[in-house]
Parts: sequence; structure tokens; C-alpha cells
Amino acid sequence: MYEIIVSKGEAASLMLAMAQSRQNVKKAFKKTRKNDLQTYDSLKSHLEANTNDLDSLNDITPTRLLMTRDELILTSDFIDWYVSGAKEVIKEAFNKVDDKSQEQFDNMLKIKNKVGELLAK
Repeated sequence: MYEIIVSKGEAASLMLAMAQSRQNVKKAFKKTRKNDLQTYDSLKSHLEANTNDLDSLNDITPTRLLMTRDELILTSDFIDWYVSGAKEVIKEAFNKVDDKSQEQFDNMLKIKNKVGELLAK
């Protein structure tokens, strides 16, 4: 198990993105990563448990996430996929990324950087 300390806001940003994307991920995983859907759901539940007393996405209260190597890899892959896809859709619809969305993306990229550091070890 790997330990990552993130803010509750960062964890909530990832959890919200995972909750919104569940159906799309389920379809994609059927073809390529059949066993990863369980890992995805487990990770989403873990994030929910760590953010159930959240005030806002900019909540800086630290929370500890315990993840397996598979969960770390899945998290990194998901963040890459989600951020690039969501930014594209938002820019197409509104010609720019609003501050709220950018905050969510920034939070997720902070987690991705921490995950990357752990995976590099």
C-alpha cells in the first residue's frame, strides 16, 4: 500500500470527476481493462469516505489516501483522460475554461503529480 496525503478539496475533485464519468469509464473498460472497473469503484468509494465532511473544493484539510499500485496507475490514467477530454469539451462549448473547472483540474493534477512521484520510486 502507498500513502498519499492530499487536501480534501483535491480528493473531492477527483471523486466528483470519477462519479460523473462512471458510465463512460464502464464502456471503455469493457473493451480494454475489464478487471479495472472494480478497482475504479473501490477507489471512488475510498475517496467518498475521505470527503464526506467536505466544505468546498478549496478545502485544504489534509486527508490520507491508501492506494495499491494498481489504484495509483488507474488514478494517473484517469486524470490524464478526464482532464484533457473535459478541457476540450468546455473550450468548445464556452471558448474558455472557467475558474471553477480550472480549480477542479488543478486539484486533480496535484494528485497526479503525487501519484507520479510514488510510481517513480
